[in-house]
Amino acid sequence: MQSSFLDAPAAQAQSFTLDTVKSWQSFRDYLEDARKMWVISYCDSPRLLLELFDEFELEALELISGNVKDYRDRLTDEDTDLVDRLEHLKREGRLTIYTCPTKTVHSKVYLLEKADGTYRCMTGSANLTRNSWGNHTNHLAVFETPAGTEVHEAFRRDYELHREEYGERFLDDLTEQLDEQDEDRATVIENWVAGRSSSRDEVEEVTMKLARQAVQQSDGADDEAEIRLSLRGFDPDVQEQVKSEFQSLGGQAGPDSASIDTGGFSRFLSRRFGIPGLWVEDADVHFAPPGQPARTLTRPVPDDPGPIDDALAHLESYLATVDAHGQTNEPEAVKAHMLETLLYFFWAPFVNEHARLFARRNVPSLDKRLPFLYLQGESNSGKGTLLEFGLRLISEGTVTAPVDADEVGLKQFRGLRQAHSSFPLAVDDIEKSKVHRLDPLRNYWTQWDEERRFPTILFTSNDRKPQAWFRNRAKMLSLNVRFNPTPAAEAEVQDIIQTESPLFGWVAHQLLREAPPGERWMEADVLAPVRAALFDLYERADRAVPPYLHDEPAEQRYDPGRREWQRIAADNQFAMERRQDDLYLTFGEDIRPWKIAEFRRHLPADVRADQEGRRIVVRSPERFEDWLGEARGDQRGATRGRAFEHTVHGV
Repeated sequence: MQSSFLDAPAAQAQSFTLDTVKSWQSFRDYLEDARKMWVISYCDSPRLLLELFDEFELEALELISGNVKDYRDRLTDEDTDLVDRLEHLKREGRLTIYTCPTKTVHSKVYLLEKADGTYRCMTGSANLTRNSWGNHTNHLAVFETPAGTEVHEAFRRDYELHREEYGERFLDDLTEQLDEQDEDRATVIENWVAGRSSSRDEVEEVTMKLARQAVQQSDGADDEAEIRLSLRGFDPDVQEQVKSEFQSLGGQAGPDSASIDTGGFSRFLSRRFGIPGLWVEDADVHFAPPGQPARTLTRPVPDDPGPIDDALAHLESYLATVDAHGQTNEPEAVKAHMLETLLYFFWAPFVNEHARLFARRNVPSLDKRLPFLYLQGESNSGKGTLLEFGLRLISEGTVTAPVDADEVGLKQFRGLRQAHSSFPLAVDDIEKSKVHRLDPLRNYWTQWDEERRFPTILFTSNDRKPQAWFRNRAKMLSLNVRFNPTPAAEAEVQDIIQTESPLFGWVAHQLLREAPPGERWMEADVLAPVRAALFDLYERADRAVPPYLHDEPAEQRYDPGRREWQRIAADNQFAMERRQDDLYLTFGEDIRPWKIAEFRRHLPADVRADQEGRRIVVRSPERFEDWLGEARGDQRGATRGRAFEHTVHGV
């Protein structure tokens, strides 16, 4: 059993080392005396494979690439010489590459045979790539062992298990084409590299291919290289659109290709879809700010509580503007809904990770499990400023404004899934009548699969309660506050929101590395992982948790609809009568039907309420009773008692 050598690794190996590896050169030192390699890596570089053969004079290399279904996605038409060499090595029996078309494989395993016949067996967090060493520290368990030991055999079996379960040989089809076709070798390779292996929408395929290259460049390198795209095989209209847009953004175009830097690519996404590029890959958040080099956003939480306390104080200072400059009867509820919106921003980049977990656990109907956000508030309630602050928090201050609802239409929402970016679309000041026309949002997640990246969407609106189909797919928040600050107060708020915060980078690190997708992600509250991460930061800073931060979603703990129902129940504005399994709520003649309809829309969906003239018929009376009685502190149940004291015999 493998556990035996893990219990006492030195007993089966000549040496055993745990090493924290901080640079590519340090990792390279472990590879350079290998003559044969068997490697499983989540991400890798085709060009690096050739460098290993050249620098180390490798006899053979076998690679299982865990994060790609078709290795051609990592190649451009300028890589034909590289492919030529890869195919020669494959034909000689020195190079074998396996892709994993049925599953994403995050394993990192290295089985290295040295010249003296002994083996170096390694596992840990390091991928076979130069990328990300500027921002990452990796950990390795390293065994030096003769052939045939339990350690060696365990690594060999594990490698072979991955290959048998997930591996599909790469380059075999190219070798067949080279053997069967009469064209010269260079032409066959060029056509093969350009061959489109996908049946997806062509615009989405463009963004997917470019996104993969942008992720590879988000490693903190000083000089940003261009990313290149082969357009062979694409529709001529798509080719011309891409070339024209790239050139207008400073890129280049050739007969069958286009190139642009990552900042330009992100401007392309922003222009076409309203969002920049953001991708979660290999336990990192990769971000391409418009017009700037790509970068990673994930940051380890510091051991020193001081910076954590400062960042939390900064967050609280923004929420404290409700007390300083807002007019409201319920400041705690307003701050809770504002914070809930910011937690949603923190969660939004990970929505595809949530979708992946749900899909693997066979959770049905992603559309009702991955909610949009709808934030309602009157004019001057601070909705736009809140969106700006949220966008700044998740972009290191580089995205500063939401999209105006008047500038986006049905076509833009329908095409949003082509962006292949997890950066959320924030739409400010939309009318609910326009929301009702956004039919693509009804089944937004239906066509999602693990290769795709859909952004989630946040809306703000002056209008209350959109239609039921949308409410069933959205997190509904509200801001019952009015800001009318002086110029000095406005300047104070701008100083707060324009101050860069490290919070999102820490939350990202917690979600991806300290508490990756698991059982907490399966809770009904999709923000539970983010909520837990924020509580953890308060604990690390030894800072008092503010009363508006709670483990219950704000829209449940501070439900404005429930408060309205508690008010009208306390004022005896309706009479109640129980008829068999239903509860009839009859309103007086002084309350107009449209107002009764508004009351009905305040009820949660699981109350199952219908309106019949001046009556509301509740199909789930017990749920209605529980909901109406859910109040905070010692008020809990008080309204419930008054409202239901006569329901047994009717009123």
